[in-house]
Amino acid sequence: MYEPAEDTFMLLDCCNSIKNKTILEMGCGTGIISKYLLKSNKVTSADIDPLVVKYCKKHKLNIIQSDLFENIKEKFDYKEKYPMILGE
Repeated sequence: MYEPAEDTFMLLDCCNSIKNKTILEMGCGTGIISKYLLKSNKVTSADIDPLVVKYCKKHKLNIIQSDLFENIKEKFDYKEKYPMILGE
């Protein structure tokens, strides 16, 4: 896990208008984007790193430890279930 960098903050700037969506963030790292999006969206986060998962759970994020979609048990329908997928 690394500290959020310039690309993270650039992506955050683009998230201002995202509201009332169901979002899956793959490779969430510290969860800064997921946490921001939780203000007005339903967010599921995923990361392969067990330390990231532990960190995000401690910060009350809905996170799944997964190598891409390996442990995403819900049927994946990108148009219905997750109309927006973020990855860094």
